[in-house]
Order: sequence, then C-alpha cells, then structure tokens
Amino acid sequence: MVRHDDELRLGEWACLACVAERPAHGFAVAAWLAPTGELGRVVALSRSLTYRALELLAARSMVEVVGEERGRNGLTRTVYGATDRGRAALGDWLGDAVDDVTAAWPELLLKVVVHRRLGVDVAPLVERQRAVLAPMLVALEGASERGADVVDVWHDESVRAALRFLDRVAVPSPRAHDASA
Repeated sequence: MVRHDDELRLGEWACLACVAERPAHGFAVAAWLAPTGELGRVVALSRSLTYRALELLAARSMVEVVGEERGRNGLTRTVYGATDRGRAALGDWLGDAVDDVTAAWPELLLKVVVHRRLGVDVAPLVERQRAVLAPMLVALEGASERGADVVDVWHDESVRAALRFLDRVAVPSPRAHDASA
C-alpha cells in the first residue's frame, strides 16, 4: 500500500490524540500506547515507534514542544502538545466515517475511544458511520443465509457487528471518563 505524504497511520493518529487531550512527554504517550494502555489496547506502538510518530507529527507541524520536565531518573523529558493544525486535522479525522469497516475495525474503535477520552460527542460519527454501513448491509443482504461465498458472509457479519457496536456506543457512558487514570 502506498502512503501519501499527508496521510497518517493509525498509531500516528493515536499519538496525536494523546497530546491533543493534554500535553505529554514521549514516555507517557508510549505508556498510553503500550499493549496494556488504554489506547494501546486498540493500536499498540513500541516506545521507539511512538517517538518516531511524535517526530513525524512535529515535522508536519501537528505537534510542538511546549515544555520540558525532569524525569525520576534526572533526565529532561520533552513535552509535546497538539498545534491548532494538529487539532483541526484530528477533528476532521475523528468526524470521518470509516469507508471499509470490514478492513478497518481498529480505526473505528480508535475513533470511538478517542471521542470518549476527549469528551467529544460521538453521535455525529455514529450517524455518519451508519450512513456508510446501511448500503453495505443492503448489498450483502442474505449473504449469511446463502452461505455460498465465505467472503460475503464475513463482510455481512462484520457490517452487522459494526452496527451493533454503534448502537451500544451511541448510548452515553454511565460513568464519565477520568482523564487522570
């Protein structure tokens, strides 16, 4: 797959979301994106890939250095924050429905998790995503019953699962997200 210069990978979007939520140093962002971190459960990045993503985002003027802080080891850590350009790009990306949900489950999940972390209403994304999925479901109608083409069955089940997922996340969370956790 060819990547255009202005395209970000999922892990890069996740890094941008972390520092858009609040300024942070790379080590903290890497912890959030570790396999056991809140965003890492969706898209995990190693520490080196996290730092590489932050460097790329800085080169694209989407994040900037906003300060420094001393780590427990005495070393200075660079603190990054999202720029206006980065926040605008993140907002646009968060608002876009995923075109091929059967191939992009992690992207849809990441968008919903980031919406919740940032306290952004997920309802507009849910409606746009449903509008993308509805024609897919119509085109695949009966695929599970026909069973003739296993790929059609996979797509049918994926679209149905995505719609059930959207139904559940459209309901406001019973507890507010604690950003300090």
